[in-house]
Amino acid sequence: MGEFVSTCPHCHTEKVAFSSHGDKEVVQNEKILYWNTFFVCRKCEKGIVVEFSESSHSAPTPHSYRGDPQDCGYRVRAIYPAPRNIEAPYALPEAIANDYIEAEKNLQRRNFTSAGMMFRRVLERATKHLAPDEKGKRLKDRITLLAEQHRITPEVRELAVCLRDAGTVAAYEEEAYDEMGATQMRDFTHLFLMYTFALPKFVEDARAKGEPPK
Repeated sequence: MGEFVSTCPHCHTEKVAFSSHGDKEVVQNEKILYWNTFFVCRKCEKGIVVEFSESSHSAPTPHSYRGDPQDCGYRVRAIYPAPRNIEAPYALPEAIANDYIEAEKNLQRRNFTSAGMMFRRVLERATKHLAPDEKGKRLKDRITLLAEQHRITPEVRELAVCLRDAGTVAAYEEEAYDEMGATQMRDFTHLFLMYTFALPKFVEDARAKGEPPK
């Protein structure tokens, strides 16, 4: 039985082992093009299909090799479904981007309260970056200041207030945060960061190239 190590696209566990449960070759003109090998995650027991290129080594199929088929010459062509690659919104400072990715990973792992708290932390650090002279003020006051300076619109201000309030619930309320709440926090945080960091950078890049913003 073959085995494979990857991030599970279902339970999002990183470097988890999968066990193979069979494979099927894809043939064209009597030549094997690649193998479809079915694996099951050893943690959540959900399946993936890995496409392996044909190997010239001794193992007749990826499934028949006792270990990772890549160790005997098979090469991964694709994985279905593919693990989701988590990326932070464009143009974020590194520290804020790292916090955002950590929040997303907590959401994927279904650590909803931790995700909510991390998304609030992202908002804290983002507003401190946008208003560096006001780091000592409360988050609510920084949000109000950014709105008064017309650096965020009234709609984005309301979005930020919703994020702050939801993050406070995640941090201090006894009731556990649920998936819907954490997902909404993610969506709101992403929108806030796109408006305050990504969009201005897109415009700046376009102007530097002498192109009209699209």
